[in-house]
Amino acid sequence: MNLHTSQRIQIKKTLSWTVISIIITTLIGWMLTGNFYIGAGIGLADRAVKMGIYYAHERFWHGKYKAQKAAKRETIT
Repeated sequence: MNLHTSQRIQIKKTLSWTVISIIITTLIGWMLTGNFYIGAGIGLADRAVKMGIYYAHERFWHGKYKAQKAAKRETIT
């Protein structure tokens, strides 16, 4: 796959933000429970759930965009 520089940068930023997000949630879970492993489980579960919800959110908006685009084509023709 031939990625442009901006795409590579966005992938690196996405991955670094994912790591930062997991670390923050893990630390908060650890502080609240006093157990690192529970905190890590919370951090990883949080990321997994949010990735799934984000994907569903994107698919919803993509479908909405496609429907609007199709409706515009209908009114033009």
